[in-house]
Amino acid sequence: MNATDHDVLEMIWHNSKIFGATQLAHDAIMLEIKKANGTVRNSIRKLEKHGILDLHHYFHPGNKGLGPNIYSIRPFNEYPTVVDERFFP
Repeated sequence: MNATDHDVLEMIWHNSKIFGATQLAHDAIMLEIKKANGTVRNSIRKLEKHGILDLHHYFHPGNKGLGPNIYSIRPFNEYPTVVDERFFP
């Protein structure tokens, strides 16, 4: 994970403390961490590929189109391949 991936994950985690999931638009993440939209999308894809995040597409019934995605962070013990064995016995 690079610094941008960490920033994206930290923002999602910070916003999902209460419910365990958060609904964020890419633009909101982009403005908060001051990175380009493509960079944010790449980080989210990487986090999802490694099994750290679950991404749920949201269909907005009022707009009849896609709304901001819903993100949830998987429990720590579900992605041991990303974590160094020294920190994960």
